[in-house]
This record gives sequence, C-alpha cells and structure tokens, in this order.
Amino acid sequence: MLEQGPSTHVSCNREEGLDFYKKMQVVRRMEASANNMYKSKLIRGFCHLYSGQVCLKNPVNEYE
Repeated sequence: MLEQGPSTHVSCNREEGLDFYKKMQVVRRMEASANNMYKSKLIRGFCHLYSGQVCLKNPVNEYE
C-alpha cells in the first residue's frame, strides 16, 4: 500500500458535495460558537479549534 501511494482519482456527485458542505458549515458554526464561549470565559481550560481544516476532515472521515 505504501509503495503505491494514495489514489489520485476522486469522484464526488452533487448529493455528496452538498452533504460535505452542510457538514462543514455545521462544524464551522460550532467552532465559532465554541470560540465565542471560550472568549466569554464560559468554557474553561484550553479550547483547540480546527478553523480552516474542516474542509479536509469531512470527506476523509466519510471514506475511512
């Protein structure tokens, strides 16, 4: 598997693309809310956000 590397062929139909987009928007809104709550000191401790990386997370997790 490591000798061949990852596949370079990707396919995504309209429904899959819309599903990925909807999930990405939910995660982004959640992160924005968590960030606001953290800044308001409603969340204690450390709050690590993945801002900007959600577009990579969703499609990858769908195919794991």
